[in-house]
Amino acid sequence: MWLGRGYTCDTTWSDVCSSDSPFGAQYNDFTLGAFTQCSLCTPPSPPPPSPPPSPPPSTPGSGTVHLSGHDCSWGNGNGKWLNQYPPNGADCLPLVRADSECVGSYYVHVVGGDKNCGCAINTPTDCSSPSASAVNVDADRDIYLVLSTAGTGDTTGSLVLSGHDCNPKKWLNQYPSDPVDCVPYVRADSDCVGEYYVHIPGGDDNCGCITSDVDCSRSSSSDTQAATDMNVYWILPT
Repeated sequence: MWLGRGYTCDTTWSDVCSSDSPFGAQYNDFTLGAFTQCSLCTPPSPPPPSPPPSPPPSTPGSGTVHLSGHDCSWGNGNGKWLNQYPPNGADCLPLVRADSECVGSYYVHVVGGDKNCGCAINTPTDCSSPSASAVNVDADRDIYLVLSTAGTGDTTGSLVLSGHDCNPKKWLNQYPSDPVDCVPYVRADSDCVGEYYVHIPGGDDNCGCITSDVDCSRSSSSDTQAATDMNVYWILPT
């Protein structure tokens, strides 16, 4: 009613009337908005604050569980137990890296048993997914990642070996200056397998992918060769 006669939400009783408010003199100086709580005088509630952004997903690195409750069968004569028994599977990592016979990107920890650490020798084994032929369900064991012996190569696109090539490979004829930008090309090519790719930062920036599941993690591997203008990088299996 008051707003319809030209008054505002800031109008008080004493602005209009000389007598006291019928509710008592103490209300003479209350504004229309404060006294009546009229919806037309009530400012809209501010929107609720936006939730904080979700943190980016973490990328698995060396010494992290890759497949819980699974074992990887290295094959006859292609694996070894290190006879080291840390209670935490991550503590197998330096033991695996220190053993010159261990190859590939995975190791096993017997978390529900004697805590022994095991690794592949001679030939890398594909332990990347439950559907891999070498992977078996075993509630007592976990499969862990072990990447570069130098401690790098812990995330997709990270450096594994500087100044080295790895074979067999296929050139993708894509030339990004940043080696991380090779990753989508490697993943899009059905000929690319394994966990490594190469980039030529000292040349034409071409990307090359590995076409067989070989060990590109060590300079001592028979699959790697010194090449001053090339680097080997790691790619997380999808």
